[in-house]
Amino acid sequence: MEIPVIYSDKDLVAVNKPPGLPVHGGKMIKGPTLVDFLLEKFPEMKKVGDLPAQAGDPERPGIVHRLDKDTSGVMVVARNQETFLALKNIFQKLL
Repeated sequence: MEIPVIYSDKDLVAVNKPPGLPVHGGKMIKGPTLVDFLLEKFPEMKKVGDLPAQAGDPERPGIVHRLDKDTSGVMVVARNQETFLALKNIFQKLL
């Protein structure tokens, strides 16, 4: 699975999620997800998320927002816990 990486630095990644690809797994999700791609390319994301940084969130590492499975578009994903918290704060203020 190859997903276009629009931007990447030490703190975050921006990808162009294609339609038909779920962002993360779940009970009803079968097949590859955006998270699968991200963890393959950026394994440090494994410990980034809402759970303590040491544990990470196995289903949504680095994910601060999502797009529906059938929606395409740019997603910004954190590569470290500090950036995750900063991005999460920004998205919460926008809503």
